[in-house]
Amino acid sequence: MCRETDQVRLLALYLLCNRALDAKTTRELQHIAQLSDKHKAILANLTYLDVPRERREKDPRPEAGPFFDDETLRRNKKVAESAPSTPVRYVSKLEDIVTFYIDGKLPLD
Repeated sequence: MCRETDQVRLLALYLLCNRALDAKTTRELQHIAQLSDKHKAILANLTYLDVPRERREKDPRPEAGPFFDDETLRRNKKVAESAPSTPVRYVSKLEDIVTFYIDGKLPLD
């Protein structure tokens, strides 16, 4: 079981993170936690710390769209389907790098 001060901390965090609660819900949480009058006063004084007592409206900004547009997804799908699904598709690049390194022709950048 939590100590009463831990319960007050948890309730305060809940109130701060939950974008505020109405007074009825706050009283119910205090009753469930069986807080003393002193600790109830602490939670009531959160309003002096600019903790809103009413729920904020939903953020009016639109949610983020898909990372890729449809054209990019189609192009990537074609490339993925045409390439073998094994590490073999990287062998030619790796072979070029090793060959250039051995010959001393590997660019520095």
